[in-house]
Amino acid sequence: MSGTPVTVRFKLAWQHYRVGDEITPSGTQRDWLIANGYCELLPDKPAPVRSKAQAAKQAVGGLFTR
Repeated sequence: MSGTPVTVRFKLAWQHYRVGDEITPSGTQRDWLIANGYCELLPDKPAPVRSKAQAAKQAVGGLFTR
């Protein structure tokens, strides 16, 4: 599978998936599930913080950086 993996959450039960399950399907399956109303796209999760300085910068929203 190429490209950026995109996670979806089930709004309706489908096959062996329950409501609320999160999966990372292939692009074709993802498009079909969304088009037929079974899933919704999840927003991107922020990258993990690697240092205290980055954590402080993220916490204040970058207000004090240039």
